[in-house]
Amino acid sequence: MKLFFAEGIETKMIREINFYTLVSIYIGAATSHVRLVTFGFDTSRDDNRAELLEIIWNAVKNQ
Repeated sequence: MKLFFAEGIETKMIREINFYTLVSIYIGAATSHVRLVTFGFDTSRDDNRAELLEIIWNAVKNQ
């Protein structure tokens, strides 16, 4: 995973953010979403999953 983010930063696709911050952004958001689905709070999974991925990408992409 570290190499994935390092390559993204090196190619300027991902802005330069600390590795552990990047991991926290991705894993934290994904974990929260899975919990919402698991406990039945989110029943429209496909649309919300796409939105979640877009929000995460917008947070880390190099603009």
